[in-house]
Amino acid sequence: NLVIMFAAANEGIDDDGDGEIDLDSMGSPATAKNVISIGASENLRSNATGSWPAWASNNISGMATFSSRGPTDDNRLKPDFSAPGTNILSTKSRYSAGSGDYQFMSGTSMATPVSAGATALLLQHLIENVNHTNTSSALVKGILATSAVDMMGQYNDVTNGAGETAPNNHEGWGRIHLLDAASASFVDRESLSTGEERGWSINVPAAAPTMQVMLSYNDATSSPVVSANLVNDVDLSIKDPS
Repeated sequence: NLVIMFAAANEGIDDDGDGEIDLDSMGSPATAKNVISIGASENLRSNATGSWPAWASNNISGMATFSSRGPTDDNRLKPDFSAPGTNILSTKSRYSAGSGDYQFMSGTSMATPVSAGATALLLQHLIENVNHTNTSSALVKGILATSAVDMMGQYNDVTNGAGETAPNNHEGWGRIHLLDAASASFVDRESLSTGEERGWSINVPAAAPTMQVMLSYNDATSSPVVSANLVNDVDLSIKDPS
């Protein structure tokens, strides 16, 4: 039931000089398949006094340059989601130099607590408002995925990185959007055996602008010596009434 989150790391670099941060800079434990891995998007803050310049926090649809990218070695998508991670104002360790109780910091280690706080609020909403007290971690990942915002820019250039349609290995499924996550409908804790299928019917209002459907599940443990770490391959099909 625990929702485990890991920072994607800060190893992003444009080594080939093509203007786009290179893929494949993420390592364990963020590459684990049943955890939620968080990349850093840009904050929107003009008054930051941290080590990162103002241009690092002027585009909420941009990925931070330092944020590590996927995919995993067996080609699974990572990170899972993104959240603001540049020039985040946070409490300061008593062992840090300087005065004051707060300071600006940047990193996926700042984006991950933002995501964890949002997840805690989502869990509280599901338990207290929806009366869904036995929430699985797979449900949380599915809700966050179906409600995430597809970002359309890296730095100030929409053709790079997160300009690719989500999901992609820069931003994952997109930036976490708590307000939309709180309005999701769901089916939780269903199970399948090999060769089985399961179906549900959904009435979509005529005025609904979009419908987002997500399948999420916790996969079984694989062997570290295999080349592909996905054990259960479960597919989702959507059919309209016609």
